[in-house]
Amino acid sequence: MPEPGSPSLTVDAVVHDAEGRIALVRRARPPFQDRWALPGGFVEIGETVEAACARETLEETGLVVEVGRLVGVFSRPGRDPRGHTVSVAFACSLLSGTIRGGDDAAEARWFSPEDLRGLPLAFDHSSILESAQELATAPVAPRTAEFPVYPLVLLDHPRWTGVRVAAEFALPTGSFKDRGAAAVVAGARLTGASRVVLDSSGNAGLAVAAAAARARIACTVHMARGAAPEKIRLIRAAGARVEIHATRAEAARACLDDPVAYDAGHVRNPLFRKGVASAAAAWNRIGSLPRELYLPVGNGVLLLGLADGFADLRDRTGGGPSPRMIAVQAENCAPIAAVGNPGCGRTIADGCAVADPPLAVEVREAIRRSGGEAVAISEPDIAAAWREAWRDGFPIEATSALAFAAARRGKGPSPGSSIVATGSGLKCPPDSESPA
Repeated sequence: MPEPGSPSLTVDAVVHDAEGRIALVRRARPPFQDRWALPGGFVEIGETVEAACARETLEETGLVVEVGRLVGVFSRPGRDPRGHTVSVAFACSLLSGTIRGGDDAAEARWFSPEDLRGLPLAFDHSSILESAQELATAPVAPRTAEFPVYPLVLLDHPRWTGVRVAAEFALPTGSFKDRGAAAVVAGARLTGASRVVLDSSGNAGLAVAAAAARARIACTVHMARGAAPEKIRLIRAAGARVEIHATRAEAARACLDDPVAYDAGHVRNPLFRKGVASAAAAWNRIGSLPRELYLPVGNGVLLLGLADGFADLRDRTGGGPSPRMIAVQAENCAPIAAVGNPGCGRTIADGCAVADPPLAVEVREAIRRSGGEAVAISEPDIAAAWREAWRDGFPIEATSALAFAAARRGKGPSPGSSIVATGSGLKCPPDSESPA
């Protein structure tokens, strides 16, 4: 590391699970190669320390965390043999994920308090852990992002006996993204942010723009060229600023390069997933949980959020198994359902047109744990299911039709199944002249 004109800024994460264990990584490179350390790393230009802490933890351990209280700032010269570094350490709560080494970590493991006794750690991480322990025993008023939990609307399917449709198109802006938007905007208010930023193909942008408007927080939405004009108009109508980029990757980079705004991106901000998870409790309040669940998958935030929510519900209530997840993608863009042949990336189900989902490994694991499967649907079958759903009384968008198309295969869904109708088609209905 070259000697800078001023100290380099780093972060360290003290991640604990429900059993009180701490996540450590075994360093793959010098300094302190093969020594155990807290997950962490250098803060990138344009990145907040909180975002860096969450990112580094995910990269090195595979864990999605909520960054919590400040443990301390550790700035002793000589703490890092590569040069003067200042570390901002945070206590982090585990949201989801299976621990595994990645990036600069040769290995990642959970350590109990007994395991940590006498264990030599890299840098000054023993001091950081001592400070974290002192913080944990100090009284503090709770400081959490309180957000509205929307009720769930379940509609009986008129042709499939015992099958219900989760009408997420009935939420304020017409998609399940309203649940996540409520949580991330609550998080933004908690930090005192004056503006939020995210990248979106449409629904998340509109949901966050509306939630931010209600909170009197400015909003910027970065979108890729080719986004639906109807959704762009709706986002602007909600008072948000829209910026168009050549690709979705460039739109995401623009969020990371924004030095001031609170990142409300639904893939990067763990609070979005927490908001989606609230649907499981809402489901439980109005009836029995489904045995099988058909849902579209793009980035996978819906599936992962529901998996988190159902798992939490089972742990708290001692209930039965979580639903079997049927993850549905378009054949033209199926990086999870058809790993070796993911398609060209262009599909009428544009909300799931994600060629390289960053959470793919975690999504596949969640499907496996549920006993489910990932399936790919052809464009003609998506279009036919879209028109059919409208004529069955479900005014959905093309992306939602993925789940209906998967359900209508063979003899149709079994009683006790549910279909997640993720978004409203009132923004862009199907061609009514086309035959069903």
